[in-house]
Amino acid sequence: VARWWMALIVLYNVVAGILLLSVPGTLDKLFPGLSKTLMADSLLGSAPAAASPLPRVLGWFSLTIAGVRTAWVLDPTSGACFLAVLWTFAMFEAMFFTEVYIGTLTLRTVLVGVIVGMTSVVLMVSAYCTSVVC
Repeated sequence: VARWWMALIVLYNVVAGILLLSVPGTLDKLFPGLSKTLMADSLLGSAPAAASPLPRVLGWFSLTIAGVRTAWVLDPTSGACFLAVLWTFAMFEAMFFTEVYIGTLTLRTVLVGVIVGMTSVVLMVSAYCTSVVC
């Protein structure tokens, strides 16, 4: 179950990465208000919204994460793959928490990501612990 779930997460990461690179507003259904946040002026306030690099950065980040997570889907008994994927979830959850905490994003905006991330970690840990002695 965990491998299939993670394969779906990888597919989502690939699609989301491509959408963030090409049309960031399409992710607003899943993450309400995301395109408004992504297309806001730069941190310095001097660049026009269209020049914001954030959608591209998050798009490439999502594609990179998809590659790391694919390694675990291919070999779920690998300790190195397990730790690498666990790290990707820890970083995503930390990123969400930080942005909600400082007020850049609302919890509603990242709620799907938080729920899917927590579910993924629970499934992945249980799958890893049943295939390897924990």
